[in-house]
Amino acid sequence: MTDIFKAPGVVIVRDNGPLRVMGPVDVVDAVGDVIRHIPAGERQAFCRCNQSSDKPFCDGTHKHIAYRSMVRAADFGAALDGDGREP
Repeated sequence: MTDIFKAPGVVIVRDNGPLRVMGPVDVVDAVGDVIRHIPAGERQAFCRCNQSSDKPFCDGTHKHIAYRSMVRAADFGAALDGDGREP
């Protein structure tokens, strides 16, 4: 793995699996209350398959339901500059 996969504030879209976020980061609900604090150096997976019994967190269900999704930056065209932000 490259260093980008260990950098705080980076959201990794895993092939056929969850979103993975490296702390430090606070997960908050719609009104701003903290659900969970992910400390620096720890990571948390977030459900993309919509079948987790622990939403918004991943519980591994995607492995049992044959969830498939492979997202690539190229899928979003040239609308983003080199740092992933809209120009």
